[in-house]
Amino acid sequence: MDEATRLRRRRTADPRSSRPRRPPRAVIAGELAQTVDAAGRLAALGGAEVVVAVETPFEQRAASSMLGGAARVCLLMKDAAPCDALIVLWEEPSRVRDVALWAARTCPLTVLILARGDTLELSRQAARASGLSPWLILSPGGMPRARAEVRRLAERLGASGSQVCVPVIGGGVEEQRRPLHRYATVAGIPAREISEKDWRRWIEEPPPAIAAGTATTCALALARAVLEDRLEVLSCGAWVGGDAGLPGGFVTMPVRVGARGAEEPLPLKLTLDERALLQRTAVAFAD
Repeated sequence: MDEATRLRRRRTADPRSSRPRRPPRAVIAGELAQTVDAAGRLAALGGAEVVVAVETPFEQRAASSMLGGAARVCLLMKDAAPCDALIVLWEEPSRVRDVALWAARTCPLTVLILARGDTLELSRQAARASGLSPWLILSPGGMPRARAEVRRLAERLGASGSQVCVPVIGGGVEEQRRPLHRYATVAGIPAREISEKDWRRWIEEPPPAIAAGTATTCALALARAVLEDRLEVLSCGAWVGGDAGLPGGFVTMPVRVGARGAEEPLPLKLTLDERALLQRTAVAFAD
């Protein structure tokens, strides 16, 4: 049995696959202003305990004052355990590796969400340095591009953005990420079937700009999918292996995201060019 099959089966086979009785906990680590902003936004959504990990007593006092009790602030990572989702807002490789090592030693089933920097490369380094299961390491990947495409297509068709889905695949940088226009849907209906004219205009226009701060927003969406065990399909950066017909590695691809990180990818019929892009990416960011 390959690792991907074991991953899918462990939801029922592993008694730890059900949530503990305590509320799910998200821990956020990074620069002070970024972590406080992300913690406040995540706490406002409800449903989980939010903890901010800081490094100095001054930062602890400042974060506690800014959050006003919306989230718990702890000094150093050692006081943050246990956690179910660990959001890392640093982009320095050494810091990311240190956090991944802490997670592997303290909370080996936590899902690590890397929100900044070259996230596929950081995912590869975190997996290699810590020994964490690569399926537990996620990043926004193509989610910012997908959100921008969803917003524009929704405007074209006069639909709500929550009804629109545009999958994205690709590599570790924006230039290597491609929206799959032919798979775009509105309320489950192929967008092309709703309005051929608007669909054509949409795919022929230059790519829309990605709003500042979208990566953090997408990291919080990943955290919610993990904390609530949604098994939501998201075009994120994740480990994809043999069941997708690719060599094992980190790529941007629609996968189901739940309490155990990345599960099976969305089955897509890819062109030769698209498959070659994913194969190159997987080889470049193999563990």
